[in-house]
Amino acid sequence: MKEQWLKLSLQFFNDAGTEEAVSDENVETEPTQEVEELSESQMKLVNERVNEEMARRTKEMRQQIQDELNEKQKEADKLRKMNAEQKHQYELEKAEKERDDYKQQLESYKMRQEAMAMFNDAGMQAP
Repeated sequence: MKEQWLKLSLQFFNDAGTEEAVSDENVETEPTQEVEELSESQMKLVNERVNEEMARRTKEMRQQIQDELNEKQKEADKLRKMNAEQKHQYELEKAEKERDDYKQQLESYKMRQEAMAMFNDAGMQAP
């Protein structure tokens, strides 16, 4: 299948005239660079690389979505097999784990703030 490419005519705008302090004497002009036209084989190579990268990223995204879906399906199956007391216990454990994670994040934040204060008291700049 032959691919069709659209040729775009782009216009670039120059904001140099908006500043009053710009003097024409101090402005150095850079030589204009010619845009190199790619040959058909080069374009084909570029297109192949872009298509490969898009395919790779699409595959990664699909795998990530599939993994998340499988995880949620396992969770749902696990909950379906439990009775009411087990579900309650499981939800409690899940909430406790989440609470512990938040506590750990809070402690890490507090330690970071304390270290920053110690650096400031010593007159040093923290990295």
